Amino acid sequence: MALSLILAVAGFDAIRRGTSRRHIVYRAAWRAGGAALLVLAILPVAQLAATIVIAAMLWFFCILPLAGLIVVSGTPARR
Repeated sequence: MALSLILAVAGFDAIRRGTSRRHIVYRAAWRAGGAALLVLAILPVAQLAATIVIAAMLWFFCILPLAGLIVVSGTPARR
């Protein structure tokens, strides 16, 4: 995650350099490089979010129903 933060900062800085009013050669290259760095920074975060969503779905649709089944079938029917 620290690497993602560093890549995001570098990406925003490169985009800022590419859009500044100072005379900089290859402005489009700075902007494209900054966008590429931002994409590289977002990928691990998106993968982590997808993993969290999958884990939540497994918990909600697999673990909780099994726990409910144990509670329902574990109660004695006779008094």
